[in-house]
Amino acid sequence: MHTLDDLVVAVLELPPSELTAELSRTGNAAWSSMRHVQLIVSVEEQYGVSFTAQEMASVNTLDDLRRMVADKHAGR
Repeated sequence: MHTLDDLVVAVLELPPSELTAELSRTGNAAWSSMRHVQLIVSVEEQYGVSFTAQEMASVNTLDDLRRMVADKHAGR
């Protein structure tokens, strides 16, 4: 099983050193709209969760994604 950080690195094609909680869609050219969709789908498949369109749109930073996955696993 890949960690969430591993998925982000793989999908966004970033070096692990660029992963910070503040990594954002608007602050990094690698996090394009297409890669955002790929990232969400990869997370859904890897973690067995499902995101609504509103939830997908609300993920703007790596920290947002981490929090959302944790909330899904906690049943929130």
